[in-house]
Amino acid sequence: MKDAMKGFLAVVESGDAAAAEKALRQAVSAVDRTASKSTMHPNTAARRKSLMARRLKAMQAGGGVATATATGKTKPSRAKTS
Repeated sequence: MKDAMKGFLAVVESGDAAAAEKALRQAVSAVDRTASKSTMHPNTAARRKSLMARRLKAMQAGGGVATATATGKTKPSRAKTS
């Protein structure tokens, strides 16, 4: 499963939309198989599939690879102020 996800991300970085769609289908299938065997929580599987779909959509929109901001992975710092 990890190899399928890494392969998808590599294809997205290359910018080939057709290959990225094919790699997304393969990666989603691998994630679903892993989740169906109770190796991964279904919510984790859904989150990973969503992440990959967002990256593909960002690439197709012409934005290139989705950044941390576009994927919603950034959080405000919680540094204490003196």
